[in-house]
Amino acid sequence: MMSHRENKSIIWLFFAHLVIVAGANFTVSVQAENIAILTDGPSEHTALISRLLKAELKEIASNDELMLFPECLQKEGQWTEASINNELSKLLNNKQYE
Repeated sequence: MMSHRENKSIIWLFFAHLVIVAGANFTVSVQAENIAILTDGPSEHTALISRLLKAELKEIASNDELMLFPECLQKEGQWTEASINNELSKLLNNKQYE
């Protein structure tokens, strides 16, 4: 019989060199992490930084954690405080991922 483990849906928000974490708990059979990445804005380095961050997170995760990066949680600001705050609010208020 599968044991139940605590699952944390985590939003990782990436601002240049700053990472912010928010999360909520619920019970399922497998531990999965839903991770959002929010960048300051589009740039030629965004894809590379995102790939590196995802790889690093997967590397430091324990063997029983599943890292998920849903496309709907990958966001970019438009290099303004207002646009970044708007995307941040959308991510934090997304009840599907808590």
